[in-house]
Amino acid sequence: MLPAVLLKRRGEKVRSNAKRPKVVDDKESDDEESTAEKQEIPLDENGEDLRSRTCPYLDTINRNMLDFDFEKLCSVSLSHLNVYACLVCGKYYQ
Repeated sequence: MLPAVLLKRRGEKVRSNAKRPKVVDDKESDDEESTAEKQEIPLDENGEDLRSRTCPYLDTINRNMLDFDFEKLCSVSLSHLNVYACLVCGKYYQ
């Protein structure tokens, strides 16, 4: 709308562009903190992080839910020679 047309039309309220102050709910922030505390980082005997450093997304995959096709046939080239694909970038490896 044009600035000159900011008058009330048929009982509509004039909207202001002023931002309202954000209300922080203490319950939500407490829940976020408690879930962060519950998640423990797996460490080895040296105290180093065991999670993948090269691809952080691989640790988020539930490998029990994956359904691998035992026929190992590439859907692009129809090759059966050791076909593997990266779950992140989609590149094919042989």
